[in-house]
Amino acid sequence: MADDWTCGKGLAAHASVPAAIGQVLSTMATLFDRHTLALDPAQPEGRAEYAAYASLAAQHRMIAAALASLSAEMAGYETLPMAEHNMDVMMSGNLDAAFRGVVDAERELLAALQSTVDEHGAMLTAE
Repeated sequence: MADDWTCGKGLAAHASVPAAIGQVLSTMATLFDRHTLALDPAQPEGRAEYAAYASLAAQHRMIAAALASLSAEMAGYETLPMAEHNMDVMMSGNLDAAFRGVVDAERELLAALQSTVDEHGAMLTAE
């Protein structure tokens, strides 16, 4: 049955998460690059801040590229054939704890993003 849920379909369905995080990091790198244009490299503080922003922009781009690659790989597993699973392992407390850890981390990410969106939104409306 083509409509049956598989692990591959689950991986593909969640490929949007690393893609979205990567997009945030990529656009932050662009913001950091543009921020450096406002700095005076003749001043020691300007050079130090420029170096900080340039380093962060480069790291954000590197991580964004890795997340894009991860997302593409996940999406590519949509047609992965379903393997037989040991249901004792699937129902074990270890797997359940790991999944609860994912949900907790997702909630923390959501809260951090909401806080950042609120702060940045307020900055945009204060212009």
